[in-house]
Amino acid sequence: RAHRILPFSRCTHATVSTIIHLSVLIVLQGRRSSAISLSNVLRTRYRPRNSREILPKPAHGTYALQEYGAAGVEPASTLDPAGLFAHGGIVNPYPSWLNAGDNSWQMTAATLVGLMSIPALAVLYGGLVQKKWAINTVMMVFTTFGLVLIVWVLWGFKLGFGTPLVSTFIGDPRTVLGHGALQGQANIPLLNGLMPNFRIPSGSVIYFQFVFAAITPILFIGSVIGRISFKVWMVFVPLWITFAYCVNAFLLWGGGFWAGKGALDFSGGYVIHLAAGTSGFVAAAVIGPRLRRDRERAIPNNLLFVAVGAGILWLGWNGFNGGDPYFAGADAAAAVVNTNLATAIAMMTWIIMDMTL
Repeated sequence: RAHRILPFSRCTHATVSTIIHLSVLIVLQGRRSSAISLSNVLRTRYRPRNSREILPKPAHGTYALQEYGAAGVEPASTLDPAGLFAHGGIVNPYPSWLNAGDNSWQMTAATLVGLMSIPALAVLYGGLVQKKWAINTVMMVFTTFGLVLIVWVLWGFKLGFGTPLVSTFIGDPRTVLGHGALQGQANIPLLNGLMPNFRIPSGSVIYFQFVFAAITPILFIGSVIGRISFKVWMVFVPLWITFAYCVNAFLLWGGGFWAGKGALDFSGGYVIHLAAGTSGFVAAAVIGPRLRRDRERAIPNNLLFVAVGAGILWLGWNGFNGGDPYFAGADAAAAVVNTNLATAIAMMTWIIMDMTL
């Protein structure tokens, strides 16, 4: 192919030096590839630019292949993996098992659920408590979200959704950091053959299940506000996620003991809400009541924040229930409609009872 080379008068000294450097590297490599040929590099990286722009360095590795692919150049057919321009082959953003629609919805649903924690529950609880506890409450919510994510990627996800470690009661705790763990096809070992194969990457399932795990201890923060110190809560959260939430998740959603007995939990009625309610009740009973002066002045400091938080929670449930099927299909659509309808009926029933009784 004929490629137009930039006139020398339009090339800066840096451009000429870079071209010479690339030529030397290619000669030393001993084997040329179309993905790193001089003409392809020129077409991809050295188009005419304004005189003030700093010229970028030549692309290397996988990033280089993406750059060359965007420019329409020929991919490398053979390339020495140990060479100067080693790469892992052509990057395919859509493997055969991946469904872009399912993955897009799963990440959107996970984000909606995440918004139920921050900022929804942060501002809702922050508005419900006394003014002196508002910032402490908000910080407890944000800190819980961060702590759970760290625990989740280090050992929590595999503890709840990995291969069995102790019969069908708990998974094998392993990290989910790295290319293979995040970009490979999602898989829950004990559910293989019992549900359609996932058409989304593991990263989407990991994050979706993380926001479920994060919101669970956040839900029962209200039972310990004014009763527990911030430092104690920071220690409690990783322990509770490890020994309570992950065990429950494996028993049901990970295909463990209860799932084997036919138990179903579509959207966390047991794993999330029953666990949060029970834990909150037990925590309040063990710690004891708040101080008398605080019980006598239990006045919300900002009802507008409460309304904003409740509204975000309402819409966040679209992701909570709509994302649970793992597929952007009819089941997800029905779940979203039923979720909003149930909320609307419950709200109007409460308002009518409050007005008439």
